[in-house]
Amino acid sequence: MKIVEATREHAQTIVRKVAALIGEIGGRAFVHDEAAATGFIRDAMAQGRYLAFLAVDESGNVVGILTLGESVAVYAGGRFGVILEFYVDPAVRSRGVGRLLLEQAKLKSAALNWSRLEVSAPPSPVGERAKGFYAKEGFQDIGPRLKWVARISEV
Repeated sequence: MKIVEATREHAQTIVRKVAALIGEIGGRAFVHDEAAATGFIRDAMAQGRYLAFLAVDESGNVVGILTLGESVAVYAGGRFGVILEFYVDPAVRSRGVGRLLLEQAKLKSAALNWSRLEVSAPPSPVGERAKGFYAKEGFQDIGPRLKWVARISEV
């Protein structure tokens, strides 16, 4: 298993893995236009606002992804990273793939001088399992996140 930093050419693969993630946690389908979603991911990557790591197996198949974005806040002491999406194919879970992806995210975070990494987990049994994983990897519970959704055209 190897972990590679994604390039803009991996955008469609990222979109497809995120769609699998959303489907698994019972979320509403969000990718109505895969080409448009792939385009905005490519643009965000080109601007440096969206980073991704891919777990690639011995056959060259992408079996996991972890995406990052940068944010800034006074409470965080400046710039910090946010794990936006994190997915490992069910067939290879519990084999250390997630840990390898998270390790690369931590290394990138340090290289970018981010003060911290934050992540949220879905409010479901899957989320409870994820929270346990993050706790084993040194993350501390800082409470739930809430969202407000702007009524803009959907991708």
